[in-house]
Amino acid sequence: MMTLEEVLIRTKASLDAQADAAMQRSRESLHFSPLTDEEIEELMAEQQERMVQWKKDAYAEIERELTAWTRT
Repeated sequence: MMTLEEVLIRTKASLDAQADAAMQRSRESLHFSPLTDEEIEELMAEQQERMVQWKKDAYAEIERELTAWTRT
């Protein structure tokens, strides 16, 4: 059986991988848009900021839920 810390480490790695893949797909899809390279970079920087916050929020929620579940 895995410990809570092991589950959280794997969860963080999974969230990071999903976020990285989503950012890569976004960048690839923007390559075919009429946006300039500068506009794409600005948009990707905004998306990166939102992604970082999403990962923090998602990880915190998962950690709260798992911690509560292990206490029952």
